Amino acid sequence: MRHCARRYAYWFVLASLLFAFLLIGVTHLGGFCWDFDEGVILEKAWLAQRYRLYREIWSDHMPGYFLCLALAFRLFGVSVETGRALTLCFATLGLVGVAMAVRELGSRLGSLIAVASLALSPLFFRLSRAAMMGLPAVCLASLAFPPALRYLRTGKRGWLILAGAFYALGISMKLVAAPFILPLAFAVFLRGKLWREKTKDLAALASPVAALFLLLVLLFQPEAMAAQILGNYLGDRGSSPLDLAANGWRAAGLLAQCGLMAAPLCGLASCVIERRRDMFLVLAWFGASLAALLTHTPLFDHHMLLLLPPAASLMGGALGEIERQLRSLLSMERARPPGILTALVFGLAVGSVVVFLCQVPQMIARDQGLTVAVKPEAPCPFGWEAARLVREVTRPGDFVITDYPMIAFRAGRMVPPWICVPSYTRVHNGFLTAEELISASLEYRPRAVVLWGRAFELLPRYVSWVEANYDLLATYDEEHRIYVHGMPGGQERRAMGGD
Repeated sequence: MRHCARRYAYWFVLASLLFAFLLIGVTHLGGFCWDFDEGVILEKAWLAQRYRLYREIWSDHMPGYFLCLALAFRLFGVSVETGRALTLCFATLGLVGVAMAVRELGSRLGSLIAVASLALSPLFFRLSRAAMMGLPAVCLASLAFPPALRYLRTGKRGWLILAGAFYALGISMKLVAAPFILPLAFAVFLRGKLWREKTKDLAALASPVAALFLLLVLLFQPEAMAAQILGNYLGDRGSSPLDLAANGWRAAGLLAQCGLMAAPLCGLASCVIERRRDMFLVLAWFGASLAALLTHTPLFDHHMLLLLPPAASLMGGALGEIERQLRSLLSMERARPPGILTALVFGLAVGSVVVFLCQVPQMIARDQGLTVAVKPEAPCPFGWEAARLVREVTRPGDFVITDYPMIAFRAGRMVPPWICVPSYTRVHNGFLTAEELISASLEYRPRAVVLWGRAFELLPRYVSWVEANYDLLATYDEEHRIYVHGMPGGQERRAMGGD
């Protein structure tokens, strides 16, 4: 009876944490824009309702998130809030994955603190309400580890198939979660079967991934998809030098900010001293994520998210280690006091939890400053005013060309599908040229062109073409300008926000 009460209490507390996370998130979906990529992704998903990815819509990412977002737009309407709410749902699934992973380690209380540590981390809290595909990819792929841990305990191949399915769903959103395949495959070798059985288990793990790529080949144009995704990624890496030390310091800073710096040390000690295979798998998950970040270039904040789910799971495992040691000490099973090495593991576990608890007030304070997307107030000033003006001077169905797509999306206007990704990387790699922009302008005849001081400044020929063929409607400063094709009746050139 007592065991049932504890189980019900656990599920009640976990459900309460998840509901609170959802409630806080869904009531804080406002703000103009979290990141440049958010506008690109929203426009791309909106276009996907009418045009085909990779054939008509240029896209340098996997299609999963765009298709989910396009479906959400059909069901709930085209809005920024719809996109952010979709990401919030994926974030909640990520919390469930971490909770179930730590529960497989044998600690219900640890799973609750793992959920809290992940939900409170400022980076996760911010990205959980941004219409971007990195967090959904990491969260879905993280769901692969609870069944992988169950396979490690039972040896049943079906759990590996389920793990492979969650992993495939993750990489269908974005390939940022691709390194997770290494610890998942490592679970097969931790199990210690014969080589013939290991081969079958690896095939079971890989079968959902193979099915995913077969589906992509059937649904999309594989040559165009590969050229856009891999071509842009390789070009991005080639243009940015790798700095292992800087990446390492950023990773350490993230862990310190979230109070998770000591958790990997506890996990490592538990693996070496206690020889726990399940903790070995979680530590491998953390190691693969850390290695991916250290070797990634260029490394942006949203890439750092890869490290948080395994670090939070190790935090939960540390609390589970405290539980296990205390239970052993309080029982009559141990006839003599614990050894020095066991005491070391216990000390590291206690230290990990104390470090996290000390950091909680600071994380809450940071999260309170991230309730609304205020970032554009500095790098994208006058965004709301620009969106309102574009909506005034264009008609529904008109196209708008801009190097800051959130302005077009906020105005309720589409951008030409082939130039919906006006990023620095694409322009730098030669995948978007002035000739293509001029051609798109002649084909789609956009009523307005918004130059927002970003990638189009690298294409002076197109800027000169716009200045020669469009009228300047509004200027906010030297970098932020709005041009229209034919000055609207009764309107004159506006100067806004300038000195």
